[in-house]
Amino acid sequence: MPIGVILADDHAIVRQGLAALLQAELDLTLLAQATDGAAAFQLIETLNPDLAILDLSMPQATGIEVVRQVEAAGLDTRCLLLTMHDDPAAALEAQEAGTVGYVLKDNSFEELVLAVRSIAAGGTFVTPSIRAKLRAL
Repeated sequence: MPIGVILADDHAIVRQGLAALLQAELDLTLLAQATDGAAAFQLIETLNPDLAILDLSMPQATGIEVVRQVEAAGLDTRCLLLTMHDDPAAALEAQEAGTVGYVLKDNSFEELVLAVRSIAAGGTFVTPSIRAKLRAL
């Protein structure tokens, strides 16, 4: 059964490019896209995807705020943050909110897909460079 995914990023070229790449993966189904955090949460509530890929910095609600809403609502969707922020404090805040994945936008698409598959299988994923910074704290 394919992994149902929603994608939320306020930058159209990033979102559209990722959508095209995700749709090419046979074990993933891109259910919908959102341009802001409020729309992302509405899609999660409505579609109940397996996974939400959320930009950290979005209008209406940040990725972390969306994760908090998902957790507070008791929804089953697991959340991965895809961000340019390589600050370990942001990653720690995301984990505390309930995020199970943290991937940097300067990583490869293959790493993002690895994260998606790991999370869908019940695991967690943190980009290695962020994991190293978290250990150093």
